[in-house]
Amino acid sequence: MIRRRAALLATLCLFLPVAASEAEREQPIDTYVLIEAALRDIGARATECSTDVKEAIRSREMGVLCARFDGDFEAFRSQWRRRLSRVEPKTGWSVNGATYDRIYAVGTQAVGIRFSMGEILVVFK
Repeated sequence: MIRRRAALLATLCLFLPVAASEAEREQPIDTYVLIEAALRDIGARATECSTDVKEAIRSREMGVLCARFDGDFEAFRSQWRRRLSRVEPKTGWSVNGATYDRIYAVGTQAVGIRFSMGEILVVFK
């Protein structure tokens, strides 16, 4: 489990932007607020992230949100897609057993989403 989380973080780091343009700096997107609202809109409940996730995120100076979704991946994917109008997918969904990962761009920020048996992990920089 820890290795899979580390792999998501490593993949996310590949997509982190180097610098924002002047126009992008003038209209920042609050990624935390956007993702938190999207999770709430699909009916996911915020949960406490595990200690190992918090430590991995803190060491990389990233943000993290954890949540629980009552439904399978297909239900999550269908609802998630409808909620993210300002988000651009950067990868397809990668599948490893019952774990699904995808990287998005939110403005100039990279956001990694992991869905695993109802548990959602969102990391962003």
